[in-house]
Amino acid sequence: MLKQILYSHLLVIVSTALLTPIAVGKPVIMPGTKQLIQGVYTQDLEAAGYFQQGVSDYSVGNLAAAYSAFQKAVERDPSIALAYHYMGNVLLENGRNEEAIAEFSKAIELDPSLAESHYNLGIALYRQGRLDEAIAAYQRSIAINSRNSNAYYNLGVAFYEQKNLDNAIEAYRQAIAVNPKNVKAQLNLAIALEQQGNFDAAIETYQRVTNLDPKSANAQVSLGNLLVQQDRPAEAIVAYNEAIRRQPGNPLAHYNLGILLYQQGKLQEALSPLRRARKIYEDQGNNSKATELTTLINQIKQRLETPKK
Repeated sequence: MLKQILYSHLLVIVSTALLTPIAVGKPVIMPGTKQLIQGVYTQDLEAAGYFQQGVSDYSVGNLAAAYSAFQKAVERDPSIALAYHYMGNVLLENGRNEEAIAEFSKAIELDPSLAESHYNLGIALYRQGRLDEAIAAYQRSIAINSRNSNAYYNLGVAFYEQKNLDNAIEAYRQAIAVNPKNVKAQLNLAIALEQQGNFDAAIETYQRVTNLDPKSANAQVSLGNLLVQQDRPAEAIVAYNEAIRRQPGNPLAHYNLGILLYQQGKLQEALSPLRRARKIYEDQGNNSKATELTTLINQIKQRLETPKK
C-alpha cells in the first residue's frame, strides 16, 4: 500500500504550469522632425511637439506624463495613429485592458499596418478572456511582421488555452524558428507535445530547454517526470540530480528523486532527498506538505528497521 501511495504522489506533480504571455512590446521611435516621427505626419507643429514629449516621457517610464502628452497631441490632431498606440500601451501596463483595447483599435483604424498595435491588442484581448479575438489580432500582427517570435509565442498560448494542441504546437515551432533561443516557447512546446502524447519529441524539447537555460530547474524536473512515465528511471535520476544542482532549494526535485529511489527499493538513499524536501517545505511555511513527508519518512524508516523474514 505504501508503494502505491508514494507512486500517486509522483503522479500528482507530473505537471507544468503554462507560461503566461510576455510583457507588452514597446516600439522604438526613431529621431525625426516635428512633422515626421516614424511615419507620424502632422501639419500641426504643436501636436508634433506633444507627441515627441510623450515619447520622451514614455521611454523613461513616466507613464502618466506620457499619457497626458499623447492626449494633447490627439486633441490637436486626431489622426496621429501612434499616439493612440502609445496610450494603449500605458493603459495596458496599468491593467486597464478594456480601455487599452479601444486605443489600439483606434490606432489600427487609422493605420492598419501597425503590427505592434495588433500585437498589443491581442495581449489586451487575451487578458479579457476573448481568445478568438486575441488569436485574430496576433495573426494580423504576424501577417504584417512575420519576424516577431513573441507574437507566435502568444498565439500558441491562446491556442493552448482553447485546448487546440496542434495549432499551439505549430505556433510555438514558428516562434522557435524565428528565435531558436526563445526558452518560453521551447518549454511550452515541450508541455504541449507531452500532452499530445508525443513523448520522444517532448523529451528532446525539454532537453533543449535545459541546455538553453542553465538555471532552469523546473524544466529538469519536468524532464525527469516524463522519463519516469516512460520507464527510464536511470535517466530520470540524472535529471532530478541536475535540477538539484541547478536549484538546491527546489523541493519537487528532492521529493521526486526520493520517491523514485524508494520505488527502486533504494530505501536508505531515498531518505536523504525526502528529508531535504521536508526541510525546504518547512522553511517555506508549507506545514501540510512537511507533515505529509514526515509520515512518508517514518514509514520508510520503519521498513528499514523491520527485520526481513
